[in-house]
Amino acid sequence: MISRRTFWFLNIFWAFVAGLIAANVPERVYPHLFNWTRGSGLNPAVSVANGGKSTESEIRKALSAAVLPAEFMNPIVSLHMHEPQKGIDGTMHEIDSQTGIPMVDGLQIYELVRKSKPRRTLEIGFAYGVSTLYFLAALRANGVGSHIAVDPYEVKDWKGIGLMKVKEVKMEHSFQFISERSHPAMAKLGDKGITFGVIFIDGSHLYDTAFADFVLADFLCPKGGHILLHDTWMGSVKRITSFIERNREDFQRQPSSARNIAIFQKTGDDKRPWTHYKDF
Repeated sequence: MISRRTFWFLNIFWAFVAGLIAANVPERVYPHLFNWTRGSGLNPAVSVANGGKSTESEIRKALSAAVLPAEFMNPIVSLHMHEPQKGIDGTMHEIDSQTGIPMVDGLQIYELVRKSKPRRTLEIGFAYGVSTLYFLAALRANGVGSHIAVDPYEVKDWKGIGLMKVKEVKMEHSFQFISERSHPAMAKLGDKGITFGVIFIDGSHLYDTAFADFVLADFLCPKGGHILLHDTWMGSVKRITSFIERNREDFQRQPSSARNIAIFQKTGDDKRPWTHYKDF
């Protein structure tokens, strides 16, 4: 039998460990780690990220509260429930439950696009089209805007499920898919002089690749625009956010309701001298 002092020490210790997990584990795996938060009274949108696996009714309640267009409800719920999805080959495919963004991240994207009302948005990484649906829902609600998704593996690895979801919500007229690696795709968009009010980077998470995505996104982002970095729990993304905060005074980090998304707004010109460097 343990002493009372040992008992309280162990409770404090495990509370500390739980805090470390909450700060460093990707939100998409939280449901497997924190089932004990079910029934805690948390907001359903927050519950997905911070606790138990939400039920279908909880997801619908959160999406309804965010006032998403009705035609997006069923496709988004189906993806969050990890139900089999139809590919471009016409057959149903099981989906990877760890691929795609959680609802709290999607609602942050939706909220930002609704408020900033960009005419064009861009995302790196497409897969099942979860984040794409939140972008398109916001553009539909705004009544204006178009969206581009870049992913060279959409058909080969993801069976074109994202493309089918765009058709399901009848937003093909406001959507363009580029089946190409992000770097040449973004360079070509830059050559055309196209800019995007919101850019979501969620492709390769290798440090050098993701950092190059940010560098290219900078050229595609006008003043007042936003660049979003996903999976801030990963070391590579943490380094990129640190670089921006230490070296790019023309970008200001903005509050995010999703701890897994870093939001940077471009507020000015890059006026660094050619010798500038701050360790990060």
